[in-house]
Amino acid sequence: MHPASRRQIVQMLETFSLAPEVTAFDLGCLDHATGRMSFRKTWTSPEVRRALGWLAARNATGSSCYIRPAASLGRTRWVLAGPLTAAARDRLPATPGLEVESSPGIFEAWLRLAAPADPATRTAVARFFTRKAGGDPGAVRGAQLGHLPGTTNRAPAAAGDGPASFVVLRSRWPAAVTPIPRELARSAGLRRGGGGEPAGGEEPAWYRDEPGPDQSRRDFAIACRLLEAGSDDHTIAATLAAVRDFDPQCEGAYIPRTIRSARLHIQNREA
Repeated sequence: MHPASRRQIVQMLETFSLAPEVTAFDLGCLDHATGRMSFRKTWTSPEVRRALGWLAARNATGSSCYIRPAASLGRTRWVLAGPLTAAARDRLPATPGLEVESSPGIFEAWLRLAAPADPATRTAVARFFTRKAGGDPGAVRGAQLGHLPGTTNRAPAAAGDGPASFVVLRSRWPAAVTPIPRELARSAGLRRGGGGEPAGGEEPAWYRDEPGPDQSRRDFAIACRLLEAGSDDHTIAATLAAVRDFDPQCEGAYIPRTIRSARLHIQNREA
């Protein structure tokens, strides 16, 4: 396997592993001639790295390669939104932790939640953000496999009449955390029985950015993480407005003040 391909896979593994519960991965190789998917489940990061030769061989003989945090982990932070066109990717109302171009102009966005969520909740989150971006929500679920960067997409539709397209890790924002809009947190599918919101109406753990009742601390943490991810003030302001109910009389002053405080905090830390 080419060193550049190996490096992209290692970068993806490292970024996934920033979520402490992600200790293993599932790999899939889809043979397009037979339609058969071969799985290697619950492999650690070192095991995946040792298997790069096997992956390269399967890829070279006509299989597309896929990866996800292991389904056996149950609750994880990572959610896959997509496939998305370039226009839909630009409309995605969140900063992905990882962005993969699976074929020319088609993208997959891996979002990292604030806390681990069960598969049912992750499915609702994936479909919410895919729908918001203008993608097909029916094509995603909580335990979705994503294309493995550093390999070629052997699907006939991806290649067309030309050679197989290369799967590329386009961007990664390791500090990015996706706040969950209240309209999703309050949706009936995420209430008790759905793996999301507790019976008492308390915000679920995957919605909270930090534990505890201090909402201003959560807003500050969200602003810091989005600044570290490279988001501009407009994007941060829109995110903060979406994730909590502001008093209209104080929203105009509160959000800019929170962003200024977060930027000053980061500048002081880096000085």
